[in-house]
Amino acid sequence: MHRRRSGALHELGRGAGAFLGGIGFLVRTPGVLAWALVPAAATVGIGIALAGLGIWAALRISGSILHGGGAGSAFGRVILDLLLGGIAAFAAVTFAIAIAQPLTRGALDRITKPLGRSLPGRPLHAPSSLAKALLFALSALGVTLPTLGSLELLTLVVPEAAVFTEPLAFTVSALVLAWELLEHPFSRGGFGIGARVRWMKEHFFAVLGFAAAAQIFLLVPGLDFFLLPVGIAGATRLFGATEGENED
Repeated sequence: MHRRRSGALHELGRGAGAFLGGIGFLVRTPGVLAWALVPAAATVGIGIALAGLGIWAALRISGSILHGGGAGSAFGRVILDLLLGGIAAFAAVTFAIAIAQPLTRGALDRITKPLGRSLPGRPLHAPSSLAKALLFALSALGVTLPTLGSLELLTLVVPEAAVFTEPLAFTVSALVLAWELLEHPFSRGGFGIGARVRWMKEHFFAVLGFAAAAQIFLLVPGLDFFLLPVGIAGATRLFGATEGENED
C-alpha cells in the first residue's frame, strides 16, 4: 500500500517538529538527560580541538598566500582568514559530530532505546563504527566544502549576490548537519551510503525542515552544546516515523 504524499509545507513542519520533539524527549524522559551529557561533552571537546587546529592552519595558509605589507594585502588577508576560518569551523563541527557518535555509542543507545520501543519502522540493530562515521563525514564534506567555498567567494566578489548565496549556504550546511545527525539511525538501521542518499531524496522536505531547525539550534549559545543528543533523538523520531509509513 502506497502512502499518500503530503505537501511540502507539511513535510517541512514535520521535519522541524521531529527535531523539536527531540528536545522535549530529553527533558521529559527520566534519566535520559544525564546520558545526554556524555555525547554533548565529547562533541564540544572534539569540536574545540579540531576548530583550533583548523583555524591555525587557515591563518598559516592565508599568510603564505597574502604576505605583502600594503593595506590592500592586509585587507585581503583578513577576508581570506574569515573565509578559511569559517570553512575550518564548519568542517570541525562535522567531524566532531561524526567522531563523537561511535565514541559515545553506549550513551546514545541509552537515549534512543525508549524511542526505538515506541516508534514504528524497522528495528535499529547494526552498530555504527568510527571508520564508517568518518567515511560518511568525508563524503559529505567532499561535496559541500567546495560548494560553500564557491558561494562565499562569490559573495565576496559580488556582495549583491548575498541575498541568494547566503540562504543557499545556510541550506547546504544545514543538510550536511542533518546527514551527520541521521548517522545514528541510518547506521543502526543498516543503511549504506546509497540507501541514505535515496532516503534523504525521498523525504527531502522533511529532512530540510529538520536540518533548518538543527542549524538554528546550533546558533544558540549554550544550547548548541546539546546538539548531538537532541539531534540524534529527533533524527531517530523522524527516521522511525517515515520508515513506519513505508511499511503501511
